[in-house]
Amino acid sequence: MVKSKQRNALSPDWHEGRRLDDVKADMAELLPALAMLDDAVAVTKGPRAPRSRKRGVAEPRAATPDVSSPDALAAEAARPEFVMADFSEPLMTDAERFAAEPPTAPAPAVPEPQAFPAPEIPAPVRAILVRPRRTVGDLFAYFAAMALAAVAGFFSVSGMAEIFPGAPLEVMVLAGTMEVGKLVIAGWLAAHWRDIGWNLRAMLSVLVVGLALINGIGVFGRLVEAHVGVVSQAQSQVTEKIETSEVRINAQVTAVADLDRRIAQIDGAIDEATRRGRVNAAMSLAEQQRKAREALVQQRGNEANTLTTMRTQRAALSGERAHAEAAAGPVRYLATLAGTDTETAVRWLILLMVLCCDPAAIALTIAASGRGNATA
Repeated sequence: MVKSKQRNALSPDWHEGRRLDDVKADMAELLPALAMLDDAVAVTKGPRAPRSRKRGVAEPRAATPDVSSPDALAAEAARPEFVMADFSEPLMTDAERFAAEPPTAPAPAVPEPQAFPAPEIPAPVRAILVRPRRTVGDLFAYFAAMALAAVAGFFSVSGMAEIFPGAPLEVMVLAGTMEVGKLVIAGWLAAHWRDIGWNLRAMLSVLVVGLALINGIGVFGRLVEAHVGVVSQAQSQVTEKIETSEVRINAQVTAVADLDRRIAQIDGAIDEATRRGRVNAAMSLAEQQRKAREALVQQRGNEANTLTTMRTQRAALSGERAHAEAAAGPVRYLATLAGTDTETAVRWLILLMVLCCDPAAIALTIAASGRGNATA
């Protein structure tokens, strides 16, 4: 080891690869060995002059023992022999030295097993139903749904009473209860859609559709009755009045014509007597028929006034009929635009109103109730 260190200490590569602190430590180890080597050489060659103190040695060297005495010779013989370093061998570089004797890496330290406490499992937290705050749009949706439902329910209830006139009160109570149940089922189904099974969903959906159809039938009946009944009644009343007025006018015309004929007869008799030269007879006949003729003329005037009044009333009835026909003018224009007759256009319009009113109320109820179906 001393030989290797001496050889490496003289190598220039060694000085380049080691740090200054490592060099100082190695030199501190080599100096005592060199001092002992000098002592061995001095014993074999005899006493020599003391050397000067080397730099880096903490204590002075011991004095060279006297080899002339037997005790000194025995002590020298008992000391271990040192082998002189052989500097004839070629010096090794650090790369060659590490290639010949590769350094062994220290074994990795195996950490001791440690005991960790078991993790705490938190208790399950139950989901809480959170109802979002109602906005202005939700309130408007509720109001619109209630308004549409109320209007559709009114028309449906009154239409059912028209369809079943034998028990109108009972039918109205039944129809009103079904309307309320329909809206409640629609809102509840929208709010609990994810919480119920498919069979209950299907059953409630079928019930809502069936109640909506019943409502549509009632609304259709009420609208048809409102159109056909009122229009037909108004037209029939006007037509009846016009026909009655026509009969009275014809009778009055006949009465006036009869009076004219009678007056004409009196005047004809007087003219005939005068034409035959019977002036006295003509004057006597005129005097006799004067009162009768005056009565006939007065009666004819009254009848003529009555006829004029009847004709005025008939003209007013014709105006009423024209007004009734003008009330259905938009429908007639719609029928003309659609290329069909008035009654067909009215039926399609009523059907469109039925398909929009109650389904819109159901849709708004579902939309307003569906926002509450949120969980956190």
